[in-house]
Amino acid sequence: MTLNQIEYKNLDARQVQLQVIISKSDAHAIKCSKLGISFEETYPNDLAEYMTAITEYNQNEERMKELKALIEEEAREAENQDNIEIEPEVDEIQEPTQE
Repeated sequence: MTLNQIEYKNLDARQVQLQVIISKSDAHAIKCSKLGISFEETYPNDLAEYMTAITEYNQNEERMKELKALIEEEAREAENQDNIEIEPEVDEIQEPTQE
């Protein structure tokens, strides 16, 4: 596994964690909306967590797009390397001898 693949996998796992935070805040926001109360005033910590999580989530998405392109390029390069024919090495070139 390449470093880019490891970073992508780690970011993907982090995205799941961030989605949990975002979903929790969304649920509280819906509840507040239904009750006609202010989400911002009722759940100030959730709002702060939500804002931080959504910012990180969006940044991670951009980085993951970059990594995906790099990973695809690495795969193409590896495939090209596998397809290169290696010519046998000539150990010594013998000059014709004069007799």
